[in-house]
Amino acid sequence: MIAPHPRGAWRPILAVVGGVLLAACSTAGPPGTSTSPKSGGSLTVASWQEPDTLLAAGITDSMTHAFADVNPVMEGLLRGRAAVDVPKNPTIADYWEPQLATNVPTMENGDVKVNGTTMDVTWKLRHGVKWHDGVPFTSKDVKSTFDFFWLKYRDKNPTPILSTSGWDQVTGVTTPDDYTAVVHFKSVFGPYLAVATGPYGILPDHLLQQVWAKSGDITKEKLSIAIPNGFNGTDTWDKWMVGTGPFSWPICGPTPSTWGWTSGRPCSARCRTWTR
Repeated sequence: MIAPHPRGAWRPILAVVGGVLLAACSTAGPPGTSTSPKSGGSLTVASWQEPDTLLAAGITDSMTHAFADVNPVMEGLLRGRAAVDVPKNPTIADYWEPQLATNVPTMENGDVKVNGTTMDVTWKLRHGVKWHDGVPFTSKDVKSTFDFFWLKYRDKNPTPILSTSGWDQVTGVTTPDDYTAVVHFKSVFGPYLAVATGPYGILPDHLLQQVWAKSGDITKEKLSIAIPNGFNGTDTWDKWMVGTGPFSWPICGPTPSTWGWTSGRPCSARCRTWTR
């Protein structure tokens, strides 16, 4: 049996998630109004400081306030469950809830298999999901994300990533079909659920491929991005987000939103609004 991921090791992840939720301006209405999810609308997120880059939410740096900007847009296979939603006597799966995955893989449900000193984790993926630029989400995105963080470059990644911890335990990813990804670990890795989860947990394959065809550094290569009713322009990955989350990266004024000023006027310097 896999040793449970120590509860204390989860706390930084859950603390970040909780911090993001607290940083976000509340979407709840006045008492007595409905808070059921609905299509459309916008979300405004306030932060005490602008991150230097959108990639500061776990790719090139780890700034708590950057997660507040990224969390409404980018998703992972799972996300940490709020402490108030964790039941008494929880199992390992109770600390997580699916985002791009359909369930939490465990030994109990057969999605985690230990073979001697190695381990395979099968991720079952959601159908019908699209990236904000209209490209379908598939298991290719999962494989390419593991390639980006470790498998393609190992410790010689052209992108100055913050850490390869966890990713470096993976020896390969196979994709039996568009909605299944099997991650192969070189050892029985207890915190396997923390890999590829949370904001930026999964990155878009079709955009990574464009960067890999050049220098491989996502902080330097400019890509042309077209999000309906959102960012439409050409810039480096640290200036835009193409995600699968409920909100898309915005336009501020007549030109694409960037940090600081755009079109000669402030562009939501400390309070950003996303649309869906």
